[in-house]
Amino acid sequence: MIFGIKKSIAWSSMLFFFLVQTSWFWMRGPALFSFLMMWILPLGFLGLSAVAAYQLFLWIRSRFTEVNQLRQVLLVVPVLALTALFPKGLIDFSRWESPDIMTFRFEGTMRQNLLKIKANNRFVERESSFLTVREYPGRYTRSGDTLVFFYDEKTPEHPKYAWGILRSKDKDGIPGSFDFYPDWDKTRHYTYRVKH
Repeated sequence: MIFGIKKSIAWSSMLFFFLVQTSWFWMRGPALFSFLMMWILPLGFLGLSAVAAYQLFLWIRSRFTEVNQLRQVLLVVPVLALTALFPKGLIDFSRWESPDIMTFRFEGTMRQNLLKIKANNRFVERESSFLTVREYPGRYTRSGDTLVFFYDEKTPEHPKYAWGILRSKDKDGIPGSFDFYPDWDKTRHYTYRVKH
């Protein structure tokens, strides 16, 4: 026991709290790890809720004399409350990134992509499919209506480089669509629309 709290409850509460607080970092990690965490965290929340309810029941049944149950409730309930109030963590790490200049989205039958063009010549492509969410960051250069993307890492889904052309500007000069070419071959491309 740690301060009268069962070790399993204490360690599982601290691990759960740590995983929720660092979710911004590990969601950018390997897809399998992100997929497992998307299932483990809700189950952990439900499990800790059941533990808190059971320990509260035991504390009430002992007529408020059992201090160990109270300590366990006082450890688990704040973790659950902070997770419910701040599901992405107490610190919003996305605010540390540069602001978005343009945001484009592509919706296919099996996946949805979100392309965020940042102010500091960086971009993030977020790919959401049925089972996973992956982010592919990198830097870009712009020459007129053409953007050339340089991914930070080469993956089987993406080559090291890609490019795209901004199309159909409205009266304010804001692009309405974006043709994205994942390789230097012009035969395969995706049309992204401006996200409003």
